[in-house]
Order: sequence, then structure tokens, then C-alpha cells
Amino acid sequence: MIAGIDDVGLGVLFGLFDHKFDTLALVSHSQYLDRKYNVGPHTISVPRFQPAPSVDLDLPHEVTEDNLLKIISILRMAVPYTGMIISTRERPEIRAKAFQIGISQTSAASMTSPGSYGKKVSLQQFCTQDHRSVDEVITSVLEQGLLPSFCTACYRVGRTGESIMRLLKTGNIHELCRPNALLTFKEYLEDNAPQQLRVKGEDIIDKYLQQLPSNLRKETQARLERIENGERDFYF
Repeated sequence: MIAGIDDVGLGVLFGLFDHKFDTLALVSHSQYLDRKYNVGPHTISVPRFQPAPSVDLDLPHEVTEDNLLKIISILRMAVPYTGMIISTRERPEIRAKAFQIGISQTSAASMTSPGSYGKKVSLQQFCTQDHRSVDEVITSVLEQGLLPSFCTACYRVGRTGESIMRLLKTGNIHELCRPNALLTFKEYLEDNAPQQLRVKGEDIIDKYLQQLPSNLRKETQARLERIENGERDFYF
């Protein structure tokens, strides 16, 4: 922050120490940043220590799945404006529950072996527990009635630091997040999704499009049609 970086994310690797202390430390750190710089964390991650092929897992501070869900709930209530991230370290069932109680961002089809996105490598940095493809993760999200988003608009237009905090803390970010989610998800459906997923995705787009204010809905609908006709990279 002192050096001029106005947008930060927080997170601890749960399982190395008492998770209650670590959770309170995250909240305290968030409050300090907000008080000192008027900018709290843009995101908070909740990675949990997982075994690896070369590591004997014997943790005195093991964090159970129930512990993790409780941590997510506490952080969501304590820092309501922040984005919260869960990774493929966790099982699909736990990730689905986490989406319901506060998680807003996630990874999919992650590899933890150096170079493994280009070739098959056996030695992992740590073990993941969700091995589904991107399409499978997206399908699961849709089945929960949620709207997937691939948006990076705020970073692209410089909405970071205090400017993004004003939107996050007032809840006005929804006027940008929802239409941008619709536009980026529409691009994914057009360019990458199999037919069965596209049908489910279009239903979700229709559902969330109707939740927009009338003027914003009209402009978003127009851009969705332009995407369908081959144009790309729209954002608010």
C-alpha cells in the first residue's frame, strides 16, 4: 500500500496454526487496512493444507471441512464487501456448500505440478480434490441456480482501491457485476460450451437478465444480441 499498490487480497494457509486465531487475524488485518488506507481487501482466500506425494501429513492444527465452512461464514459476515475465493483443494460437495454461504470466486481444472498444463506430470505440489473439467464445474454452478462470471472489467478500467471500495461497501457493485457476468458468460456459452450446457446457461441468463433495472436490462440485452452475432469483449 505504501508503495502505491491499492488493491490487495488476503489469505492464510489454514492448518498450519490454530484456525480460530488465523480467522481473527484475517479480520483484524482487514480492519487495519480499511482504517489505515481506507481500502480493505478486494478478496480473501481460504486455502486449506492438503497432502502431497512427498509430505507426511500429520498436522496438530488440522482444519476439518466443517471448520472450513464455519470460517467462510464468519469471514463473509465480518468482511461483507470482499470477494471470497475457494480452490480445487476442496471436494465438489464442499465447494457447492461454500458457494451458498459466501464464496464468490473459484478455480476449476487446476494443476499443481510445474509444467502440467502443457504435459502430464505426476508429482504434485499438493493434492487437489476437485478434478472436474471447467464445463463440469460450470454445470454444477448452474444447477445451484447461480450465474457464472468471467469478468475482469474492474481491473481493466482501473476500478481498484478506493474507487472499487465505494462500490463494494454500498452494494452498488451489483449494477456492474451482474450485467458483466451476463456478458462474459454469454461469450463462454457461444465460444466454448457444449450444446447441453448452452441450453442450461441460456436459462440462467434469462433469469438474471430480468433482475436488472429496466434501462440496464435493455442495454445488456442489446449487447447480448451483439455477442450472439459474433462481436466480443463488452463490459460496463
